[in-house]
Amino acid sequence: MTGLWHKYAWLAYAALLGGVLGQASVEFFSVLAQVEGPELAIWRTILGGVGLAVITQFIPGQRDFIAPFRTHGVRLLVISLSGVTLAFYLFHHGLDFATPAQVATLHTTIPVFVTFFSGSSPD
Repeated sequence: MTGLWHKYAWLAYAALLGGVLGQASVEFFSVLAQVEGPELAIWRTILGGVGLAVITQFIPGQRDFIAPFRTHGVRLLVISLSGVTLAFYLFHHGLDFATPAQVATLHTTIPVFVTFFSGSSPD
């Protein structure tokens, strides 16, 4: 079975472009929302993840995101809370020591890194 990203490669590239533009524009939205720092990143991630989970339920042939919570719910919660919390803390702590140019470059290239190192191949 061919996945959505493999069948429509242009859609994968459009999603990557959207991710880059979204990451690059985060500072504009932080000024509009008058929220800055890790709080904005955390809420963006939570709301973005929930939105993504909802959207995928309307795309036929996508993975079932609910099934793993039925079988491994507690384990997923522990791993998610500890790993994501530690990663966010270390990431934002490191950003305190970076220049604005370094931060902008990192935020803009994160979707590119995720795409290249996702582990899936286009064949």
